[in-house]
Amino acid sequence: MEIINTRNGDFSLSNDFVLSSESKLNDVIDFFGEANFKQSLYIKNCYVSSQLKIEELYFKFIIYFENDLLKKNQFEIEQEATARIP
Repeated sequence: MEIINTRNGDFSLSNDFVLSSESKLNDVIDFFGEANFKQSLYIKNCYVSSQLKIEELYFKFIIYFENDLLKKNQFEIEQEATARIP
């Protein structure tokens, strides 16, 4: 699976879901689940995901929305799962 489409910047999170400039907030929340996709307490219209395993890598997303549409996507990549604080 091609994770990042180099032509248009779309991000394949699974075979069934692509993160793009047309992604709507509710669709992204439905994909991650409310427990794994939280609104930032400090930045307006910003949401942060828990780690998501795609192939052999772990991604954490910081996504900004404007008028319920994706405006900006930042991500971090790790080779191992991050330990959670109990």
